[in-house]
Amino acid sequence: MKQHKLALFSAVTAFAALLLCTGCFSNKLTDEEVNSILSLDSVCEPSDISAEQLAKQMYKATDPKGKFKDSSTFLLRQRVIDRETAVEISKTGQKQKKIKHDEGESELKFRAPDSLMQTTSKNGVANSQLLIKDGRAWDINPKKKTATEITGHRLELTKMFNMMTQPSKTFLDVFPNPEISCVYIGKTRHYRIVCRADNPQIAPYVMYVNAQTFLTTKMETILYSDDGEIQLLYSAVPRDFKLYEGVVMPSVTIITVGDKEDISEIIDFEMDVKFDDSEFELPKKFSITDSYDE
Repeated sequence: MKQHKLALFSAVTAFAALLLCTGCFSNKLTDEEVNSILSLDSVCEPSDISAEQLAKQMYKATDPKGKFKDSSTFLLRQRVIDRETAVEISKTGQKQKKIKHDEGESELKFRAPDSLMQTTSKNGVANSQLLIKDGRAWDINPKKKTATEITGHRLELTKMFNMMTQPSKTFLDVFPNPEISCVYIGKTRHYRIVCRADNPQIAPYVMYVNAQTFLTTKMETILYSDDGEIQLLYSAVPRDFKLYEGVVMPSVTIITVGDKEDISEIIDFEMDVKFDDSEFELPKKFSITDSYDE
């Protein structure tokens, strides 16, 4: 399985991680299986507000002064700590669980209307990049000095998640017909937003929003192996909300996929940054490989 690293800004850190996911398509699961994995068959109540009212309240909770909505650019830097539980066989033949740690950084640059550059690095050295611009997208490998254009289903998914990170968008701009209901997580009442893409091969994206604070508390979808045979629940849990330049964001987001856990911590966030045009261009002298569709 390949795994790379909204105006609802509490969700941007989670969407930033999903931007580099490749395995989000499968036609092997039935609707019943999807509903079971995402717990969409759990007990719920009808929503007492409309999707438009919920989007408005979420905007107000995360961007009370409208600073993020009005920004044309932003920069988000995060420290990413990877924790993966692996099973190893000892010399005596016993199975032992071992937790592997790794640490790196993620940097996301956005410029309206739709230009985005995301870079993941370790020890200050870039190891992968994603460029989105003018409706096109490329995977960039700085070490091999190659850029591969993304097409087909994965381009569709990449553009969709890119829209979710844009300051001027709400979930209604991306998913015009979300399913809104009320559920309880523990004793706390939440609104559950089930977002479905037009393409049935794209797994639903589910957001849980605290009914009192209107802050996003959990986001889930399904990631698939390249052949669609393996399905894993992707879960992002924002925590420790703080104010960054007038915008309410989770300082920490815990992302879990199977036995792998990523902890993303905000290092820096700036709006209305003056980017040079070259920061949203393919690196010169890189070879452009054939496009692919995953």
